[in-house]
Amino acid sequence: EGDGIERNIDEARKWYKQAAERNHSDAQYNLGLLYEYDNDDLQEAIKWYKKSATQRNSNAECNLGGIYCSDIAHQDYKLSLEWLLKSTEQGDSVSQLQLGLMYKYGRGVEQDLNESIKWFTKSAENNNSVSQLNLGIIYKYDKSPPNHAESMKWMKRSSQENNISAQFHLGFIYFQGEQGIERDHREALKYFYACLIFEDSEK
Repeated sequence: EGDGIERNIDEARKWYKQAAERNHSDAQYNLGLLYEYDNDDLQEAIKWYKKSATQRNSNAECNLGGIYCSDIAHQDYKLSLEWLLKSTEQGDSVSQLQLGLMYKYGRGVEQDLNESIKWFTKSAENNNSVSQLNLGIIYKYDKSPPNHAESMKWMKRSSQENNISAQFHLGFIYFQGEQGIERDHREALKYFYACLIFEDSEK
């Protein structure tokens, strides 16, 4: 969104490129974003992300890790792991989330629930609501025996970050009376209503 100025991708690219060619790492990263999401040119995006990442821009490192993990044409799990780990050294919560997902589903690494929990927890403690939700789900469905107290703790943390999926899960738990929680339709409606309010605010 232009701040009082009409949005112009070509003009943004021109100025980002001037700064990027002067080795400004944030400009290189933002130029990569433009090529990835506005121009659908992943090869050019990777080029600029790499320039930024070599200057230890954690966002660029994270995006490279994501591309090498998820994009079929560029998939290289070894490179993905390398870039994500570099990014996590700087405390990037999205990279921590991606590592949690890799270990949860065994993408390029041996499936390891405990390692997955380790990375989700690091990310969740950095207030990443998706990781908080994943921990809530793992402690409910994947741990044996389930740890309902931990599940509720992380789902509520995620809900406080306005994660709609967490709010829906909590609403359903209170509506059904699950996880040692007594059925409470008023509490359920509170979470269902929070979903609707947040959805409307995003439109």
